[in-house]
Amino acid sequence: AHRLPTKPALPPRVPQAPDLPAVVAELRRRPVVEPRPAEHPPPAPAPVPRPHLTLAGPASSPAAPRPAEIVKGPRAVRALLSQACEEYWVVRLSYLNTNGRSAELTVEPTDVDARQVHAICFPRGDERSFLFDRIDWVRVLTEAEEAYLS
Repeated sequence: AHRLPTKPALPPRVPQAPDLPAVVAELRRRPVVEPRPAEHPPPAPAPVPRPHLTLAGPASSPAAPRPAEIVKGPRAVRALLSQACEEYWVVRLSYLNTNGRSAELTVEPTDVDARQVHAICFPRGDERSFLFDRIDWVRVLTEAEEAYLS
């Protein structure tokens, strides 16, 4: 077997300890600097408005009574979502996606056409479209439920 030539072992290096009394004396000579508290605390940041999530109708329009029932069927669903869009109501709906899975979503309708509703989903703010024939049921959230979202 081939062996490399061995090198002589070097003695281990021991780091030199600093002169501790001199270091302590230097630290004692330096002035202690403490940050001063601000005279006035910074103002609290203003709440960031959610531009596409209104949660409130125009101030000039009288509030329509919110329906409390769960609505089923494409025509009734379309009618309720149209009213929710006009009144700026947030709704809860059950939707059957393309994979055949049912999901319950909280949305704010922004536009309604003949076949689908366009809405902003809570809590992430995604813009999505939902076909009426895939919506199983819809109900309008109460004002207290809407307040909980904001």
